[in-house]
Amino acid sequence: MKKVNELIYYGKITARLLAVLAVACNKNQKAVKQLDGTWNVTSWMDTWDGASEEYIEDGYSMTMLFNNCKLKDDEFCDVVLTEVSGSESDSYAMEYRVAGYGTSLELRDTDYPSELTYLKIKEFTKENLTLVADYGDGDKTTIVLAKES
Repeated sequence: MKKVNELIYYGKITARLLAVLAVACNKNQKAVKQLDGTWNVTSWMDTWDGASEEYIEDGYSMTMLFNNCKLKDDEFCDVVLTEVSGSESDSYAMEYRVAGYGTSLELRDTDYPSELTYLKIKEFTKENLTLVADYGDGDKTTIVLAKES
């Protein structure tokens, strides 16, 4: 009888764990679907040692083109970052995934897949996205994006 009770107990834990994972995957996938498309960076603010610097200025822009994918099928999805400064343009093929019940965005360079950049999703609507990389002691990077219509 003790073994039966243990199986029932662990079965309940397993079922709860699977339910939690399903909810997490659903929230992550929902965020991936919402990210699909082109986002324009409207602000890129670095704060270091109490001083802040804005990188998005006249003549410089950045976009992120997120490719919608199914997280259960693909561990990471594709994203292309494009920087434009005057007449020069550079694009970078990267990969991303949404994690933490839709609360964080992880980016990695396809050439260096073991190096992840973790960004907290501070605000996320159909039109606006705010990402924050917190380095501690008040040092952080805040990126604000607006979705192209």
